[in-house]
Amino acid sequence: MKFSRQIEYHKIPEWSAYYIQYRYLKKMLCKLKCQYSISSDTELNDALLDQHSILMKFKEELKFQINILNAFYSEKKLQVTDELEKIFSYFHNLVRINSTIDLEEAKKLLSLDERDDAQDRATSMKRAFSDIHKQMWWLEAFCEINYMACLRLLDKLESSVEMRDDLEHQPFRQWESEIGGLRNALYEQVAIECMDGDIEKAKMLLIEKQYRTKDIGKIFFCLGVVVTCLIVILYIVLKFGDAALCPSTPIFRLTLAVNLTLLAVAYIIYVLESYSINWVYIFEIDPSNKTSYMNLVWYSMLLNAIWAVCYLVNVGDKLYLAFANNHIILCIGIFIFYIALLLYPFNQFHRISRYAFVKAFCELLISPFSYVHFRNYMFGSWLTSFAIPLRDIYLSLCFFFQNNPSSIKALSPDHYTNIFVIFLPAFPLILRFLQNLSAMVRKPSLYKLQMINLTRYFLPILLVSMSYFKLYKEPYTSEWLSVFTILTTYHAFLDMYSDWGLLRNSSSGPFLRGKISFPKNFYYKIMVINFFLRFNWTLTLVPYEAFNNAYVNTEVLYTIILILEIFRRTLWTILRVERENTGNVERYRKIDYLPKPLS
Repeated sequence: MKFSRQIEYHKIPEWSAYYIQYRYLKKMLCKLKCQYSISSDTELNDALLDQHSILMKFKEELKFQINILNAFYSEKKLQVTDELEKIFSYFHNLVRINSTIDLEEAKKLLSLDERDDAQDRATSMKRAFSDIHKQMWWLEAFCEINYMACLRLLDKLESSVEMRDDLEHQPFRQWESEIGGLRNALYEQVAIECMDGDIEKAKMLLIEKQYRTKDIGKIFFCLGVVVTCLIVILYIVLKFGDAALCPSTPIFRLTLAVNLTLLAVAYIIYVLESYSINWVYIFEIDPSNKTSYMNLVWYSMLLNAIWAVCYLVNVGDKLYLAFANNHIILCIGIFIFYIALLLYPFNQFHRISRYAFVKAFCELLISPFSYVHFRNYMFGSWLTSFAIPLRDIYLSLCFFFQNNPSSIKALSPDHYTNIFVIFLPAFPLILRFLQNLSAMVRKPSLYKLQMINLTRYFLPILLVSMSYFKLYKEPYTSEWLSVFTILTTYHAFLDMYSDWGLLRNSSSGPFLRGKISFPKNFYYKIMVINFFLRFNWTLTLVPYEAFNNAYVNTEVLYTIILILEIFRRTLWTILRVERENTGNVERYRKIDYLPKPLS
């Protein structure tokens, strides 16, 4: 998405007059390069201006706008500093000689004389500091987006080294040390007063959001429906055996994957926003396509409730009514329902986001032959974890058109060893392999990194090929197990070292990197969980018949593997986006700097 739209999204309406006029200055640069007049701009109506005079006009205009920016920043900084000192003076019982502070007004603002328990004290603290915290946060975001606008303008201008140096010495450029220092002091004060010195908890207190009771009620109602249906299904399975789950399991497992993915995305957005990571900017998403994590939780729980009821009806119909036609009609119905929901033309269920998903999928298909954006990379990475759902698409079609839908054995010998079932999970791996080839051609400076990534996706493709030719059996079992073990260990290592930038010795802690956004324990926990669940992911590449024995029901095992893989990929995504927030290793962005989210 164009930066001009991003800067419009990040604008604070009350401060819009003080932002860098990015589009206007960009038009001046276009005229400087193309040497023609832009008649729509009154400021550029002289078609006879030569390049030198246009360049001088651009410099003067940029300097003029930066001066406006500096004046506004200085005014707001002074205002924020005075307000913060006023509140701090109450806590320290210190009245400075050169300031007039009304302690009764501050005490009324804080409302600390109402009750003295910890919860009310925290609430009062939040009420006291929330407005000033918002002002500081907005001022930082204001400076950041304007700084990025200046950098992008100068990046389009040749011989701008002197102007870049001048930009770095502007007063507003000191916001990181000045406003950031005030904000850290605020966190420390809140932590001392009501969070037992825990700064992380103090941050969460000041940025936590309030939820509507209506939304919470709807979510818990759907959760109750899901739990009730699952308890009944579990009772039926324990009473009648796993035959009650077949043969429609692939259809319901495929739709379950969609529901759980929505829930996973909601959790990812929640964590990223809780730690102020601007995921909208990182993914280059049109701000109009943004949805809240509460909406995603609600949609996911609603779909899960519908899914649970349909699955319960499906199991009951098979056991008690035994009408094969009803059984098939229900499965076809839920299959069509999800497709129709994705393409639903009206605005319910956030149409813009649903259509954006379809557009992102189309971009993914052509991304190996075009420029690869970060969102294409993440979409492709998620798709590699969907080996089982991709296989289920084919198995679902087989179920709809087979002659004997009442038994899973009708699928087992002919369909589960089919070339489509074996190689469909490899399709996302091939896409990622081609994406890395494209990135290596377009960015030769990242040759070594892309070669590592190419190897990462070549090994799974090799494993799938070995499975197709049944090389996991004797006398090739040891070779197959060797590739399996190497693949799993290699992927786990690259997750930590390449994707997350960990396994370094830094000031943040052993095996971490220098700049981190989450608590240290969070990284260590995810590293351990991801390592073990990596073995779970590679099990999706193992042929169906390798699990087909009297003790393990393959369908249940594959469902558990799918749930664990979505959980693993969720944790992986959180740290990968956080790494992209702190660095720009694969150069997905021209400017390394990222603005803060306003919310």
